[in-house]
Amino acid sequence: MQDSESSSDCLYGYDLRGCINCTGCASLRNKEYCLFNEQLSPSVYREKVALLKSEEIRKKFDEVKEKTPRVYSVSTNSENFIGNYVHHCKNAYEAFDTVECQDVGYVSEIKSCKDCWDIFVLEYSELCYNISSCHKMYNCNCCFFSAESKDCEYSELMLNSEHCFGCVSLHHKKYHILNKPYSEEEYFKEVARLKEEMKKEGILGELWMPPTYPLEDTVAAWDVM
Repeated sequence: MQDSESSSDCLYGYDLRGCINCTGCASLRNKEYCLFNEQLSPSVYREKVALLKSEEIRKKFDEVKEKTPRVYSVSTNSENFIGNYVHHCKNAYEAFDTVECQDVGYVSEIKSCKDCWDIFVLEYSELCYNISSCHKMYNCNCCFFSAESKDCEYSELMLNSEHCFGCVSLHHKKYHILNKPYSEEEYFKEVARLKEEMKKEGILGELWMPPTYPLEDTVAAWDVM
Protein backbone atom coordinates (compact mmCIF):
# COMPACT_ATOMS: atom_id res chain seq x y z
CA MET A 1 0.00 0.00 0.00
CA GLN A 2 1.25 3.47 -0.87
CA ASP A 3 -0.15 6.95 -0.21
CA SER A 4 -3.43 5.50 1.08
CA GLU A 5 -5.64 6.41 4.02
CA SER A 6 -8.65 5.09 5.93
CA SER A 7 -8.71 1.81 4.02
CA SER A 8 -8.83 -1.81 5.15
CA ASP A 9 -8.51 -5.33 3.75
CA CYS A 10 -6.79 -3.98 0.63
CA LEU A 11 -3.84 -5.50 -1.22
CA TYR A 12 -1.51 -3.67 -3.61
CA GLY A 13 -3.16 -0.27 -3.47
CA TYR A 14 -2.03 3.21 -4.47
CA ASP A 15 -3.70 6.47 -3.41
CA LEU A 16 -6.76 4.81 -1.93
CA ARG A 17 -9.13 6.69 0.38
CA GLY A 18 -11.90 5.03 2.36
CA CYS A 19 -11.67 1.74 0.46
CA ILE A 20 -12.43 -1.78 1.69
CA ASN A 21 -11.62 -5.11 0.04
CA CYS A 22 -9.81 -3.74 -2.99
CA THR A 23 -6.89 -5.43 -4.78
CA GLY A 24 -4.49 -3.96 -7.33
CA CYS A 25 -6.32 -0.63 -7.41
CA ALA A 26 -5.20 2.99 -7.76
CA SER A 27 -6.76 6.39 -7.04
CA LEU A 28 -10.11 5.08 -5.78
CA ARG A 29 -12.37 6.81 -3.28
CA ASN A 30 -14.86 5.05 -0.97
CA LYS A 31 -14.99 1.85 -3.00
CA GLU A 32 -15.55 -1.79 -2.05
CA TYR A 33 -14.77 -5.07 -3.81
CA CYS A 34 -12.75 -3.65 -6.69
CA LEU A 35 -10.13 -5.66 -8.58
CA PHE A 36 -7.71 -3.66 -10.71
CA ASN A 37 -10.14 -0.73 -10.49
CA GLU A 38 -13.05 -2.85 -11.75
CA GLN A 39 -16.17 -2.97 -9.60
CA LEU A 40 -17.26 -6.54 -8.75
CA SER A 41 -19.80 -8.21 -6.54
CA PRO A 42 -18.45 -9.51 -3.21
CA SER A 43 -18.67 -13.16 -4.32
CA VAL A 44 -17.01 -12.61 -7.71
CA TYR A 45 -14.33 -10.46 -6.13
CA ARG A 46 -13.37 -13.13 -3.60
CA GLU A 47 -13.42 -15.85 -6.24
CA LYS A 48 -11.12 -13.98 -8.64
CA VAL A 49 -8.69 -12.81 -5.97
CA ALA A 50 -8.33 -16.37 -4.66
CA LEU A 51 -7.17 -17.53 -8.10
CA LEU A 52 -4.55 -14.81 -8.58
CA LYS A 53 -0.87 -15.25 -7.79
CA SER A 54 1.24 -12.47 -6.32
CA GLU A 55 3.26 -12.03 -9.52
CA GLU A 56 0.07 -11.63 -11.55
CA ILE A 57 -1.30 -9.04 -9.14
CA ARG A 58 1.92 -7.01 -9.14
CA LYS A 59 2.13 -6.98 -12.93
CA LYS A 60 -1.48 -5.94 -13.43
CA PHE A 61 -1.25 -3.43 -10.59
CA ASP A 62 1.67 -1.69 -12.31
CA GLU A 63 -0.41 -1.43 -15.48
CA VAL A 64 -3.32 0.08 -13.54
CA LYS A 65 -1.07 2.70 -11.94
CA GLU A 66 0.33 3.73 -15.33
CA LYS A 67 -3.14 4.22 -16.82
CA THR A 68 -4.74 5.94 -13.82
CA PRO A 69 -4.48 9.75 -13.43
CA ARG A 70 -2.75 10.82 -10.25
CA VAL A 71 -1.85 14.02 -8.42
CA TYR A 72 1.53 15.43 -9.38
CA SER A 73 2.57 15.79 -5.74
CA VAL A 74 1.51 14.56 -2.31
CA SER A 75 1.46 17.56 0.01
CA THR A 76 -0.27 19.04 3.06
CA ASN A 77 -0.55 22.70 4.08
CA SER A 78 2.40 23.77 1.94
CA GLU A 79 3.00 26.73 -0.35
CA ASN A 80 5.48 27.76 -3.01
CA PHE A 81 7.19 24.40 -3.39
CA ILE A 82 8.42 21.99 -6.03
CA GLY A 83 8.77 18.34 -5.05
CA ASN A 84 6.83 15.48 -3.52
CA TYR A 85 5.76 14.39 -0.05
CA VAL A 86 6.00 17.95 1.20
CA HIS A 87 4.07 18.70 4.39
CA HIS A 88 3.67 21.98 6.30
CA CYS A 89 6.42 23.71 4.31
CA LYS A 90 7.00 27.09 2.71
CA ASN A 91 9.45 28.01 -0.04
CA ALA A 92 10.83 24.52 -0.70
CA TYR A 93 12.55 23.88 -4.03
CA GLU A 94 13.22 20.34 -5.26
CA ALA A 95 12.11 19.01 -1.88
CA PHE A 96 11.21 15.39 -1.18
CA ASP A 97 10.02 13.82 2.06
CA THR A 98 10.17 17.24 3.66
CA VAL A 99 8.22 18.22 6.79
CA GLU A 100 7.87 21.56 8.60
CA CYS A 101 10.61 23.35 6.66
CA GLN A 102 11.05 26.84 5.25
CA ASP A 103 13.40 28.32 2.65
CA VAL A 104 15.09 25.07 1.65
CA GLY A 105 16.30 23.63 -1.64
CA TYR A 106 17.57 20.38 -3.12
CA VAL A 107 16.63 18.49 0.02
CA SER A 108 15.45 14.98 0.85
CA GLU A 109 14.23 13.45 4.09
CA ILE A 110 14.45 16.53 6.28
CA LYS A 111 12.29 17.84 9.10
CA SER A 112 12.02 21.18 10.91
CA CYS A 113 14.82 22.88 8.96
CA LYS A 114 15.21 26.47 7.82
CA ASP A 115 17.56 28.10 5.32
CA CYS A 116 19.17 24.81 4.29
CA TRP A 117 20.44 23.72 0.87
CA ASP A 118 21.73 20.47 -0.65
CA ILE A 119 20.66 18.24 2.23
CA PHE A 120 20.07 14.51 2.64
CA VAL A 121 18.66 13.43 6.02
CA LEU A 122 18.63 16.31 8.51
CA GLU A 123 16.30 17.58 11.22
CA TYR A 124 15.88 20.52 13.60
CA SER A 125 18.62 22.53 11.89
CA GLU A 126 19.24 25.96 10.39
CA LEU A 127 21.69 27.62 8.00
CA CYS A 128 23.22 24.38 6.74
CA TYR A 129 24.70 23.44 3.37
CA ASN A 130 25.82 20.09 1.95
CA ILE A 131 24.82 18.07 5.00
CA SER A 132 24.00 14.37 5.29
CA SER A 133 22.65 12.29 8.17
CA CYS A 134 22.81 14.95 10.89
CA HIS A 135 20.64 16.19 13.77
CA LYS A 136 20.30 19.63 15.35
CA MET A 137 22.99 21.49 13.42
CA TYR A 138 23.42 25.25 13.08
CA ASN A 139 25.46 27.10 10.46
CA CYS A 140 27.34 23.97 9.34
CA ASN A 141 28.68 23.11 5.90
CA CYS A 142 29.81 19.81 4.40
CA CYS A 143 29.29 17.73 7.54
CA PHE A 144 28.20 14.13 7.99
CA PHE A 145 26.87 11.90 10.77
CA SER A 146 26.99 14.68 13.34
CA ALA A 147 24.64 16.04 15.99
CA GLU A 148 24.03 19.11 18.15
CA SER A 149 26.95 21.07 16.71
CA LYS A 150 27.33 24.52 15.22
CA ASP A 151 29.76 26.47 13.03
CA CYS A 152 31.47 23.28 11.86
CA GLU A 153 32.74 22.63 8.33
CA TYR A 154 34.14 19.65 6.41
CA SER A 155 33.75 17.42 9.45
CA GLU A 156 32.06 14.19 10.44
CA LEU A 157 31.06 12.30 13.57
CA MET A 158 30.95 15.54 15.56
CA LEU A 159 28.91 15.73 18.76
CA ASN A 160 28.20 18.87 20.80
CA SER A 161 31.08 20.73 19.14
CA GLU A 162 31.48 24.15 17.58
CA HIS A 163 33.94 26.01 15.40
CA CYS A 164 35.66 22.91 14.04
CA PHE A 165 37.15 22.62 10.56
CA GLY A 166 38.18 19.38 8.88
CA CYS A 167 37.68 17.30 12.00
CA VAL A 168 36.59 13.73 12.67
CA SER A 169 35.07 12.15 15.79
CA LEU A 170 35.30 15.05 18.22
CA HIS A 171 32.97 15.40 21.19
CA HIS A 172 32.44 18.61 23.17
CA LYS A 173 35.32 20.34 21.38
CA LYS A 174 35.82 23.92 20.21
CA TYR A 175 38.25 25.70 17.90
CA HIS A 176 39.84 22.64 16.29
CA ILE A 177 41.33 22.25 12.81
CA LEU A 178 42.15 18.74 11.59
CA ASN A 179 41.52 17.61 15.19
CA LYS A 180 44.22 19.97 16.50
CA PRO A 181 43.21 22.61 19.10
CA TYR A 182 43.76 26.30 18.40
CA SER A 183 43.18 29.48 20.29
CA GLU A 184 40.11 31.42 19.17
CA GLU A 185 42.21 34.03 17.37
CA GLU A 186 44.46 31.47 15.70
CA TYR A 187 41.49 29.37 14.66
CA PHE A 188 39.71 32.07 12.67
CA LYS A 189 42.97 33.23 11.11
CA GLU A 190 43.92 29.72 9.96
CA VAL A 191 40.42 28.90 8.70
CA ALA A 192 40.44 32.09 6.64
CA ARG A 193 43.80 31.09 5.14
CA LEU A 194 42.60 27.57 4.34
CA LYS A 195 39.42 28.83 2.73
CA GLU A 196 41.39 31.26 0.56
CA GLU A 197 43.54 28.37 -0.68
CA MET A 198 40.46 26.24 -1.32
CA LYS A 199 38.85 29.09 -3.19
CA LYS A 200 41.89 29.42 -5.46
CA GLU A 201 41.76 25.67 -6.15
CA GLY A 202 38.05 25.86 -6.90
CA ILE A 203 37.02 23.39 -4.20
CA LEU A 204 35.51 25.72 -1.60
CA GLY A 205 32.02 24.53 -0.85
CA GLU A 206 32.56 21.23 -2.66
CA LEU A 207 32.58 17.75 -1.15
CA TRP A 208 36.19 17.04 -2.02
CA MET A 209 37.16 14.96 1.02
CA PRO A 210 37.86 11.26 0.41
CA PRO A 211 35.32 8.88 1.98
CA THR A 212 36.20 7.36 5.32
CA TYR A 213 33.77 4.46 4.96
CA PRO A 214 33.65 1.50 2.57
CA LEU A 215 31.07 1.72 -0.20
CA GLU A 216 28.78 -0.89 1.34
CA ASP A 217 28.41 1.23 4.49
CA THR A 218 27.17 4.35 2.67
CA VAL A 219 24.06 5.39 0.75
CA ALA A 220 26.19 5.25 -2.40
CA ALA A 221 25.71 1.48 -2.26
CA TRP A 222 21.96 1.81 -2.81
CA ASP A 223 22.38 1.74 -6.59
CA VAL A 224 24.37 -1.49 -6.53
CA MET A 225 22.62 -3.46 -3.80
